[in-house]
Amino acid sequence: MLCPNSFNDEIPNFEIYSEFASEFSPETYHGYGAAIQMIYYYASGTTADFLGEEGAIAYTPEVGEWFWEPGEVICDRVQEMLFPMVYMSWVAGDYTCFNNASLGADFPLIKDEVSVLNIRLKNRGMSKLAENVNARLTSNHPSVSVPYNWRDFGDIPARSYQSTEFFIQPIDSIGPGEKIPFQIEIYHGTSLIQTATFDLYSGIKEIIFSENAENGTINWENWNNSLQDWDSTFVDAIDGFHCMADSRYGNVNAQEQGQFKTTEYIDIADYENPYLSFCAKWSLDYNEAYAKLFLEMEDGDFIYPNCENYEGGINAFTGTVHWVQEHIDLSDYQDQPFKIGFEINNEQGITSDGFFFDQLELANYSIPIDSMIVSVEEIFENTTVQVWPQPAKDILNIMQEGFTKMEIYNANGQLMMNESLNKQNKQINVASFAEGVYLLNLIDQNQNVRSMKILIQ
Repeated sequence: MLCPNSFNDEIPNFEIYSEFASEFSPETYHGYGAAIQMIYYYASGTTADFLGEEGAIAYTPEVGEWFWEPGEVICDRVQEMLFPMVYMSWVAGDYTCFNNASLGADFPLIKDEVSVLNIRLKNRGMSKLAENVNARLTSNHPSVSVPYNWRDFGDIPARSYQSTEFFIQPIDSIGPGEKIPFQIEIYHGTSLIQTATFDLYSGIKEIIFSENAENGTINWENWNNSLQDWDSTFVDAIDGFHCMADSRYGNVNAQEQGQFKTTEYIDIADYENPYLSFCAKWSLDYNEAYAKLFLEMEDGDFIYPNCENYEGGINAFTGTVHWVQEHIDLSDYQDQPFKIGFEINNEQGITSDGFFFDQLELANYSIPIDSMIVSVEEIFENTTVQVWPQPAKDILNIMQEGFTKMEIYNANGQLMMNESLNKQNKQINVASFAEGVYLLNLIDQNQNVRSMKILIQ
């Protein structure tokens, strides 16, 4: 997929070209870039040059494997260009897409707790305001409920982000680090624009190491056989406004063999459920060029954990794939410290945009529910409590025995209500409360406090 301007080596508006092309290019194609990068000569005089000079975003498909393929093959290739043409017509105006999902630090996915999930959308469109954007969030996991699953994002200007919060409630036990799949549907008014999927992971998350590329390469080091270094880039970030790339503003070099790894060794020996998560996208000549995750062990050995999105016959990241998630159990690699790294190999392949990663986290996941329940039963052996509905809209019901006082706090720690409990059944009017997550404290005569989160919509 050739990008203008073919008279020279530069691609104007590279950030936009890379963002769009990585999403619509067929997976097994050679990739995208300037003509000199892709076919090794200047394809002068094409429509791409004219459109580029006029400031338009355009691509010229280079179809076929050689000159000239049979007509029936060329027709198949032209058919493969249908989605890119439809995609370009979308992004010429307004086109809102899913960008990122992140759990609030104080709201882990554990049973009976209400979690706050921040969803960020992006209007990828070049020229138009996306009006009346709304989204519906669902999960097919049997232990998770999304109590109020429609959200209004309002109007989103072209090339801009907008975020809002959803609420999630695990209703049954979930193992630490277990994958919870979600689906989000994005609408302009009543018109469905995109359906996207993403995963979250259960448990209380303790971050061991993280990287969102916002501070450059301070925690990383390069090893290359060329002068092309990995670096942070503004191109199509998932978290914040930067991600990491092997070739910051252009295609990966031909004959490239490079590594990008953490500067320090990381020790996970004392963690029970360590997982490595990251988002990645790539454009690498299918089955000819590739990228891989590795762990460089302290004794000098290299370990290559398997990744869910490895492709092709070479068991690596290859082809052209837009942003996907990886979540890898590292409990088999706790015997010695290691460095986390990615390697890229383009010895045989045509140059393309290369490999990007973002939102990398090495974290330990725990579910302390069982031990918490035992201690609560011991402390509150003469008490019982039921609170419903969840979420509450106008009235919150509390049926309890053994407690003498209740308090409700908002997410900012502000005391919203403080009342005595002189009856076993109490109804609380919450109609005036703002939508969100609140903390309910129930206090017994010995000043022991039992806390639980409640959701008000």
